[in-house]
Amino acid sequence: AGVAGAMASIPGGQHLAGKVIDPFGLMEPQLKALTENLRGLVASDNNVVHNVARYFFDQPGKRFRPALVLLVAQASPPAGEVTVEQQRLAEITEMIHTASLLHDDVMDHAEVRRGIPALNSVHGNKLAILAGDFLLSRASLNLARLKNVEVIELLSTVIAHLVEGEIMQSRTDAKEATNFDYYMRKTYLKTASLLAHSCQGVVLLGKGDDAATLRASQVAFEYGKHLGMAFQLQDDVLDFEGDLKSLGKAPGSDLREGLTTAPVLFSLE
Repeated sequence: AGVAGAMASIPGGQHLAGKVIDPFGLMEPQLKALTENLRGLVASDNNVVHNVARYFFDQPGKRFRPALVLLVAQASPPAGEVTVEQQRLAEITEMIHTASLLHDDVMDHAEVRRGIPALNSVHGNKLAILAGDFLLSRASLNLARLKNVEVIELLSTVIAHLVEGEIMQSRTDAKEATNFDYYMRKTYLKTASLLAHSCQGVVLLGKGDDAATLRASQVAFEYGKHLGMAFQLQDDVLDFEGDLKSLGKAPGSDLREGLTTAPVLFSLE
């Protein structure tokens, strides 16, 4: 019912059955606002910090994560409405994600990200790490300003999960490297946890009644979790089949780094 209500709020009230819907188009106004808001949220009086923190926000990526969070917000009780707090959580989600990319690129010695030189390849590893730390601090600050203890706890858990997942990936022994359950756990921590907890949190920030909101938040968590897992599985396939233009980064990077992803694990069978 929540999803149906959100779909009914599309301008013109056109019937959507059987049509292919562009999810980014549905949230275009909110995503435009998100891009501008992010630039303001990471602004700093220090020119170096200001420039490195905005580096990727001036070159927006797919915006898959904030778009999903906004769609879940619109579909959750009461359907059809995205509050200021829910919009801000989508922005916090993108800040956390971007910070993780900056840190990942250092760990992976990446040279390209989003079709442009990776920040670490331009300004060095130290500044890239500090830029990621700065984004996480700004994300935490804006998270605290939401004044919702449960949502603060959810997104703080995500930051811990990102660190745990990265350690699992970088410190893997031979037995763990060929264990599919180990790979799925790492994938949850590094990718799916952010989507799961952000989807859950954005529902809790809605203005629905307590019982309906709680039920919807649990469904949203599972939805975000499984979509996040599927997203990473597909991304692992694209690392073999994609190219620089479609990926925004060099293909084959996982294999060069010695990472055993789903395609490798299935081929080993």
